Amino acid sequence: NGGLLQSHLMYYDIERRRPGLPEGMAARVERVDDQSVDVVLVNTDDVHGHLLLLQAGAFGEHSFTGGSAQTDDVTSQVGVNDRHLSVDLGPGAQTRLHLQIRRFAHRPCYDGPDWERITGV
Repeated sequence: NGGLLQSHLMYYDIERRRPGLPEGMAARVERVDDQSVDVVLVNTDDVHGHLLLLQAGAFGEHSFTGGSAQTDDVTSQVGVNDRHLSVDLGPGAQTRLHLQIRRFAHRPCYDGPDWERITGV
């Protein structure tokens, strides 16, 4: 089977409740080290915003512990202490995330996101 997938991030489409980026979204990982990951997220859709869920690790084995988001010239702190982080990108928007990660904070599993907890529905 090629072994287990090693990845700092997994992407989920919140609106469709499925793995992968929402249609019209792009992601580029710019830097990775043992404590953080930098990723640029772009919504190429000029009409609709999109909701994206980031998971720390391919199997949810890592945990986000904080970070920052840069949109245009504004940088804001990201307060998170969980294996998931939701991102809402408006039409044509982009953001650069610097996410701090605690590696192997959780037992790896194949369970997907808890959609009811994440969406409240």
